[in-house]
Amino acid sequence: MNRKALPPESAAADFRLVFQTLPGQCVLVSPDHPRFTVVDASDAYLRAVRQSRDAMVGRGLFEVFPEGPDEAHARTIRNLRASFGRVLTTRKPHTLPVAQQYDLQDSSRLQPAFEERHWMLVSSPVLDETGAVRFILHQIENVTERVVAEMGRRESEEHLRYTVELSTLVPWTADPQGRILDFSDKWLELTGLTREAALGHGWAQVPHPHDRPRMIAAWIHSISTGEPYDIEHRIQLADGSYRWMHTRARPRLDDAGHILRWYGTTEDVDERTQTERRNDFLVRLDDAVRALTDPQAITQTAARMLAEHLDVTGALTQM
Repeated sequence: MNRKALPPESAAADFRLVFQTLPGQCVLVSPDHPRFTVVDASDAYLRAVRQSRDAMVGRGLFEVFPEGPDEAHARTIRNLRASFGRVLTTRKPHTLPVAQQYDLQDSSRLQPAFEERHWMLVSSPVLDETGAVRFILHQIENVTERVVAEMGRRESEEHLRYTVELSTLVPWTADPQGRILDFSDKWLELTGLTREAALGHGWAQVPHPHDRPRMIAAWIHSISTGEPYDIEHRIQLADGSYRWMHTRARPRLDDAGHILRWYGTTEDVDERTQTERRNDFLVRLDDAVRALTDPQAITQTAARMLAEHLDVTGALTQM
């Protein structure tokens, strides 16, 4: 069946209608660098940037969206100009790799105010029959919620990181089988291990030889039963000395009660432990000499007990 071709005016009107009602947020500009005159924009684009078609068509895109009052706006406009330049040079689409900030003025307020906006920007050439750039199709996507959420997540992580660094606790995590997945850098500073050496079952390198068997047995029991892990022990530090630690861990369970991950902390309790041992020694010494009246017997008993205490304390911290 023969179809009568539409007159150019009708075809142009139909194209404009289709373009304006596109669901995408896009604007069509001329390649007249550096002005980049706006030819038309979709209704979705106009709503997104809070502009009217009359306010945009026929004006340069960067007249409608100037650099703005701060560096973030200026950087976005510079990046977009460079992107347009790349499209003109390569005649290929170009996407700015990260979200660009360009805030929009809130006209509903009595005092001038801006609302934060972040955009992903893609620019594509529209070529004529000779391969020359006839228009640039510029598409935008409002990704403000995503960017703000990511910024909030990073801020929370930074807050947690600084909190952990100032804490005396060394946090760590392990998988359901008890393999260490992560820990703070403080653990590496204490032990002198590399991160690779400390992951998995690498933690077993640093406990005192006398403490290692009971630590492993207690850890296996907790992994098998899901019961909390709670133990005091000694570890060898990077300088070869030993200090007392208190390690605790609890599992996070799924709805069926299966272990998803272990969350634990290791705390330096060496000063407390040594103080407790000194206090215990003084109590035992007092009990031992209280009934004695002979000065020589008191002296001999005190000397013997002190020697035993110093020997045990030394063995506990240096063996």
